[in-house]
Amino acid sequence: MKNMSEKVTKKVTKGLLAAKLYKYRSLSNESKEYTLDIFRKCELYFSAPNSFNDPFDCKIRPIVKSREQLAKNIAKRHSLPYDNDEVENAVKADPTIETRLIKAVDDVMNTHGICCFSERFSDILMWAHYTDCHKGICLGFDVTEDPAFFDYIQNVIYQDTYPQIDLSVVDGIKKYLDALLKTKYSEWAYEKEVRVYKKEHKAYSFNPAALTSIFFGCKTDDTMIEEVKQVVRDNEYLRHVKFYKAVMDSNAFKLNFEELD
Repeated sequence: MKNMSEKVTKKVTKGLLAAKLYKYRSLSNESKEYTLDIFRKCELYFSAPNSFNDPFDCKIRPIVKSREQLAKNIAKRHSLPYDNDEVENAVKADPTIETRLIKAVDDVMNTHGICCFSERFSDILMWAHYTDCHKGICLGFDVTEDPAFFDYIQNVIYQDTYPQIDLSVVDGIKKYLDALLKTKYSEWAYEKEVRVYKKEHKAYSFNPAALTSIFFGCKTDDTMIEEVKQVVRDNEYLRHVKFYKAVMDSNAFKLNFEELD
């Protein structure tokens, strides 16, 4: 864990990873208690990829340039009590091997969890899409305050076509997994998404010091703002958190933020 934490810190130092990351949350009736629990428990939930709103997310298709080489690679890596030649011949003879491999990777990946962040806290579209039309909040995290929590982290890559990942090369499956986790359609680029991965889809605790700010939307109700602030203040480990309120700019399509008491 220490080595992974050091890697995160080095990425931030080298400018390869943003030091501040943001998570947009809704305060709608369906989401409110889940959101407030973030402050009560200092936890964030990591979801399985198959629960994402984009049906293309984590669903790119690989290629196989050489079934023979794929068979050899699988034979070398297998752990069943069979000779390599038997495994290799069985793979070569199986016309569904590519489909089965993709299904196996998908099954394994959906046992893991992903938590999505953004490098931006003031994006109008993000507020519209993920905070119930600007009625919710955005949480600001300082990665350097809890590098262990952000240990396996990737900047999302946006493109129009699937990356050409060949399963038959030696590290093909590893490259395929990596591409699955961080490749999205270019139209999502406005999100400036950064993803953190964990072994299971469940809630994970973060260091309270990592949560540094909470931004309220321009349409967040005053009563809701006070309720959120009270829940945060009730947690003695979050007394340092600063609050801001979005205000629509009078001359441009942008949000300005004013600090609240």
